[in-house]
Amino acid sequence: MKQAYLLHQEQEDQDAVEHVMSVQELDFFHYAAAENVKKRFAKLYEFFEICEIQLLNIGIIRNASAILIPRKIYSLNRCLHICRRHTSCMAILFSQLHHQCKKIFKRRSSNSTLVHAHEKVVALKDCFK
Repeated sequence: MKQAYLLHQEQEDQDAVEHVMSVQELDFFHYAAAENVKKRFAKLYEFFEICEIQLLNIGIIRNASAILIPRKIYSLNRCLHICRRHTSCMAILFSQLHHQCKKIFKRRSSNSTLVHAHEKVVALKDCFK
């Protein structure tokens, strides 16, 4: 009986850890509600891939760092290509107005990145050949 209780307790502990991990993943995009996430697909010609992306309608990105690409980037697709080159790049912050592309990397940080009205946050999910 005691052994069965321990097995049950271990399963509860594992479930709790899995829940915490999924909450931490969501915290990267500050708990984006389902209605603020749009699933799309993008063709990345340079890699001969089709990638699942998520357009995120959020105002702040937490637990991440943003690195500005120093040259002008004129398309969302080009910005996605730049992110795809780096395996640890999770998303982009793209401004068509200012022709700016920022790569978003997951980091343990107290800094937050504000998303302005003219910027789009796009998470790069799975890619397929």
